[in-house]
Amino acid sequence: EDDDDGVAPDLLAGGAQGLDEVPAEGEPGNRPQSKQELNKIRESLGNTQQLCAHFYRDRSLRDDLLLVSTASRPTMAEYQQTLLDQKTQESALEFQTRRATGSWYKTVMKTLNLIHDPRALRRFGTTISPSAPVVTDDDPRAATQWFCSERRKLDDFWSLLTEIASARVWSQIQFATCVPNTLVAALHANSAVANESLQEQRRTWAAVLHTEKLLANQKLEPGIHESLLNLMNDMAWNRLQVARETFLVCQRG
Repeated sequence: EDDDDGVAPDLLAGGAQGLDEVPAEGEPGNRPQSKQELNKIRESLGNTQQLCAHFYRDRSLRDDLLLVSTASRPTMAEYQQTLLDQKTQESALEFQTRRATGSWYKTVMKTLNLIHDPRALRRFGTTISPSAPVVTDDDPRAATQWFCSERRKLDDFWSLLTEIASARVWSQIQFATCVPNTLVAALHANSAVANESLQEQRRTWAAVLHTEKLLANQKLEPGIHESLLNLMNDMAWNRLQVARETFLVCQRG
C-alpha cells in the first residue's frame, strides 16, 4: 500500500499561484466554513487542480484527509465490490441473502481493526514503535508537542473508525435481525448458513412470544414490566402483520 499522500510535487509547488492569501498551516480559521466561502476561493483560482493544491499546502488538512481516506478504505472496498458484483450479473436475491446473513460485518471488523494496523497508522504520520514502553500521563514525555499531536490524531482516528463502523451497522442491521427481512437468508446458496439463520430466527421468535406472554401477566413488578415494554416498543417489528404471518407460515412448514 502507498504510505505517501499521493500529491505531485509540481502540483504543490505551483498550485496556488495568483492567490494572495494562503491558509496558514494548522490554522482551521483560514479554511472555508461554507459553500459560499469555498466558491470564492474557487473563483480566484484557474481550475480544480489548483484549488486542491491550495488546500494541500495546509499540512494539518493533508493529515486529516489521509486520516479520513485510511479509515474509510474497508467501506469503500466493500462498495466497489458491490458495484463489481452488480456488473457481473449478481442477482438481487444473492445480494439480499448475503446482506441478511451479515456479510457486511466483516467490513465493520476490518474498519475497527485499523487502529491496530501499522500500515494504516503510518499513512497519517503516526510513529510506530511496538517495543517502546507505555507513556503514562505523569510521564514528562506525555506533555511534549509531538506526543500530544500524535495522541490527538489517534483519538480522532478511533472516533472516526467507530463512527463509520456504527453507521455501517445501523444501516444494515435491520436486514439481519428484523422479520421479514431476515427470511431471505433461507435462500442462501450455502445450506448450512441458511439453516443456521433459520434456527436463530426460531430462537428469536421464541423469546419474543415468551416476552409477550410476560407482558400480558399482571403479576410482573412495575419496573420489570416497564423495561420489557420499552424493549418491545423499540423492537416493533413483532407487531407487523407481515411478520406474524410469515412466522405462522414457517411454523406450519
